[in-house]
Amino acid sequence: MKTKLALLRLLLLISLSLTGCVIWDAHPALAMYPGATDIMLQGFHWQAKNNGQHGAWYDLIAARAQDMQEAGITIVWFPPASKTPRWDLNEEGDPYSACGYVPMDYYDLGEYEQWVQDGWPNYTGRWYRHGGFETLYGSREELEDAINVLHGRGIRAIADIVLNHRGPRQKNDCDEWISWGDETGTIASGKMFWGHKNDCSPPEVVSSNGGGGGNDDGESEFPPNIAHQDANVRSQFKGWLFWMRNSIGFDGWRYDYVKGFSPDRVREYNDATNPTWSVGEFWDENTDAVIAWINASHTDDAKKSAAFDFSAKSILTRSFGAGNYEELKALPGLMGRWPAKAVTFLDNHDTHPPHENPRQFPDHRLLEGYAYVLTHPGVPCIYWQHFYDKGQLIHDKIKELSNLRREQGISNTSTVWVIRAEQDLYAAQIDNKLVVKIGSQPWEPADAGISGYTVRSEYGDYRIWTKTSTGGAETVFRVHRDVGFGNFVSIRGSIPQLNNWGGPGRSCVWSPGNIWQCVVTDIPAGQSFEWKSLKNDSIWESGPNHSGAGQTTHEIRPSGY
Repeated sequence: MKTKLALLRLLLLISLSLTGCVIWDAHPALAMYPGATDIMLQGFHWQAKNNGQHGAWYDLIAARAQDMQEAGITIVWFPPASKTPRWDLNEEGDPYSACGYVPMDYYDLGEYEQWVQDGWPNYTGRWYRHGGFETLYGSREELEDAINVLHGRGIRAIADIVLNHRGPRQKNDCDEWISWGDETGTIASGKMFWGHKNDCSPPEVVSSNGGGGGNDDGESEFPPNIAHQDANVRSQFKGWLFWMRNSIGFDGWRYDYVKGFSPDRVREYNDATNPTWSVGEFWDENTDAVIAWINASHTDDAKKSAAFDFSAKSILTRSFGAGNYEELKALPGLMGRWPAKAVTFLDNHDTHPPHENPRQFPDHRLLEGYAYVLTHPGVPCIYWQHFYDKGQLIHDKIKELSNLRREQGISNTSTVWVIRAEQDLYAAQIDNKLVVKIGSQPWEPADAGISGYTVRSEYGDYRIWTKTSTGGAETVFRVHRDVGFGNFVSIRGSIPQLNNWGGPGRSCVWSPGNIWQCVVTDIPAGQSFEWKSLKNDSIWESGPNHSGAGQTTHEIRPSGY
């Protein structure tokens, strides 16, 4: 068994109240990991090649692991790992295989030769061996090596899981691509072989008994459609996911096309495999629909899956393309409604070329776009081609921005004060420690009465300031208490720096031993105050208030909440 990274650390960070303007705050009570400071990289693109060669992509991921670590990346989203049939060749015969999104033999991660039919595009000819044992991205051994290299750098590996549909091997008598066996009736791994469907009887869904019976429980645009209502199908998927988690070394799941099966299946598969994190591709710009899917993905609030924020992506593409930021007066999409569950992004393999669609984020505004998503709540996902294929300057600036996010502790539940959002100007303050300005209009923090900030990153039409260091006289709060999985601790107090009891106070950061620590640098030495801790920003600890003084360390052990 390959070594795997330990369970995702619960990371929480400071969130200050801001007055005088609308504050778009987090939804911490339902967050799986409130305050998580993860940065994600989509570790592939539609035409992923290493020096022009297929089959060497995993080696490239491993080779760039150090650079990813230096950029503060904590999650790499891998491409679909299972073997895809060659019937997906394009007219030039390039085996791009739909980027891996039509899995044929789930257990073949690049270690078997497979049988397919000749004669593109209809494949009615002779059977022959698939060209080599590797997948589009490499061999199983290279995949495991890449995961281990990432783990050694403190980076988790997320597998792209395609469960809605399955890539066929040949046509049946009804001209449907529906079967997975060669002429001997087997597939190379010998596992999850569900047989041929050689008649024309409905329904056109796939079950484990040979292709007919069973029903699907979601939408489908990609035949053959897999019947998740078939208990045997679900059992075999759970076995495969368990194998991917515990034998291959993946840490979590990116669920492809989750509209294609019930969200209750996500709960079932996650409960069976215990991923450190999961995220679903619920492609919909209706944020209410996305929230409904998240809520349905598990009965336990702490275990609900995250989702890609397609609504925010659309609004950002439109706003940055026009240079008009009026739609950003409120945080857009899922980011503005449930940021702890939002994965924000500018592009992915479906919105970026070679696809011809209007969804691509404008290339000439990439750095301004990353100045936004890397300073705002949600888990930001950097796209591979943006980071590695747009030139050294773009790469270095994205890296600078991601490191600034990490340094300042900007999290998926950070608080944002939107100061200006209009034509040619967006300005906001995040967590009372970072200010960002985007757009061609001149603007400085002093224009909003903000002082004590220094420029840290700028290029083109963006500029970012952080608080000027004052030498760091610290008031430290340490709360010793196990509050249970998925919960978190914050503090409030009787002084403005702790928001006079009524504000959001300060969020604490978890560390081993169930110690929740909060460090405050703006309380004068010797200033007296009272304070108390809360669970999930809503439940006060039992007992009286604690007395405190500025620039000292306070240790408490609450008896309960």
